[in-house]
Amino acid sequence: MTENTAYNITFENQDIVIKLNKTMIKYEKLATFLDYLFLETTRQQSSLTPEAVVNLSDEVDNAVWLNVKSKLQR
Repeated sequence: MTENTAYNITFENQDIVIKLNKTMIKYEKLATFLDYLFLETTRQQSSLTPEAVVNLSDEVDNAVWLNVKSKLQR
């Protein structure tokens, strides 16, 4: 267990529990950081080729753009 005044990390069974004061970081920044951790872990465990990653990235970019575009046109 790590003790720090800004945060506390504990391990419970297969879980890592991180507690921090909600005034320490904005929710959006925390969500972005956690998304990054998830994606980085997934990338490390992936057997995708670099070409498949580029193709998947392009598909995601296109899907996001279509979603954003429809919202902007309202």
